[in-house]
Amino acid sequence: QASAIRPVVAAVNGEDWDPDTAAQTVASGISVARPPRLAEQVDAVRPQSVSGAHWDFDYTWENPGNHVVRVDLYDAPGASGTLTYTFNMGTQSPFGHIFVASITVGAMCLAGVVGYVMLPRLRRWASARRVS
Repeated sequence: QASAIRPVVAAVNGEDWDPDTAAQTVASGISVARPPRLAEQVDAVRPQSVSGAHWDFDYTWENPGNHVVRVDLYDAPGASGTLTYTFNMGTQSPFGHIFVASITVGAMCLAGVVGYVMLPRLRRWASARRVS
């Protein structure tokens, strides 16, 4: 499943980082891990120089499920080393929606069959109770 990961670099006050005032670009890389072995890196995007507060990394998820994405910022202004930010990202296969829909339809069909079988019995029981 192809998607784009879009990191946004913000200043401490929450406003977008302005590379013109910082007079330098930032190098950024991404590493991807999957639970339960978070220390084991599954994939990575090679560090590249970027300028501006928003940029996109095109990434294709190999497996659906929960992923832990670590974004590394190298040479960030005001930082003495590498800044690493960790994000939880979930991807779902298209079959997830089909599974939920099939369970829902199955439950509705079961309720319809039970109602069709039990409703006449309940009516007969109620009418027999009123007569006696």
